[in-house]
Amino acid sequence: MKVVIELTDQQAYTMMEALEMYSRVGMGQFDNIEYTLSMDVFDPVVHRQEYDRELALSYLRQARSVIFGGLSGNAYKGIMQTSERSKISWDIYQQLRHHLTVYKHPDEPIETRGNAFQKPFVVSSEPLPKVTIRE
Repeated sequence: MKVVIELTDQQAYTMMEALEMYSRVGMGQFDNIEYTLSMDVFDPVVHRQEYDRELALSYLRQARSVIFGGLSGNAYKGIMQTSERSKISWDIYQQLRHHLTVYKHPDEPIETRGNAFQKPFVVSSEPLPKVTIRE
């Protein structure tokens, strides 16, 4: 079975961010939860109430310690030590990031290109999704 989804650019970026978050949580990168939720990257008009960032991070690290056991400090798992769903999410995230970056910056000089320009390295047992961008 194949599922086809047509997204606006903002929907694609939102999906990409959600997939990255899911994968990073699966690696034990719980600090990313606080960071992502505090940024309001896609809606800077939203007013965020001030909060105790260190307390929030402390709770997230405690939760990570309970869930992942041996992970301490800033340690986390590599993508290859995660669930298949985390790996699939990472692959989809990388494929979206790659295609959106190349589309938005087609003339970027090769010496300034970062990871987003590289073709994704597949980490799951699934093939990379087909991504087509059109106006």
